[in-house]
Amino acid sequence: MAEEKNRSYRKIDSMVSGRKKAWREAENPVRFAYEKLLRERDETGRVYEANPFVEVYDLRHNLFGIYNESLDGYGDSWVFVIKGSRRGLVIDTGYGLGSLKGVIRELLGSLPYDVAVTHSHNDHALGNYQFQNVYCHEFEV
Repeated sequence: MAEEKNRSYRKIDSMVSGRKKAWREAENPVRFAYEKLLRERDETGRVYEANPFVEVYDLRHNLFGIYNESLDGYGDSWVFVIKGSRRGLVIDTGYGLGSLKGVIRELLGSLPYDVAVTHSHNDHALGNYQFQNVYCHEFEV
């Protein structure tokens, strides 16, 4: 019964092409409530043609959150993009489904940017293959 409870699906109306079926871990009710409010009511949310599998939100001035639904049954992930005056910074690369580079191009235009990953879990680093250089802590190499 507990196993079945962890595999439950909670509906969030979504703009992305994918549809999550179940989680392999217990869903945090606070995080779920926040994501439901953000994804269903935030007017800044959009999907770019370059990648129909992610949703992009303007979280603050020049700070974007790119939402990736879980592809491994564990947690959903976020990629963050900071747009500076001379450079941008991409934090984590998500699952790597679709063109993350295309979405970044939409957000930053021709502004040069660096890519850094916080750690090597699938939901943070599988998209590394899309970039020539990715920075990380030496223990994560």
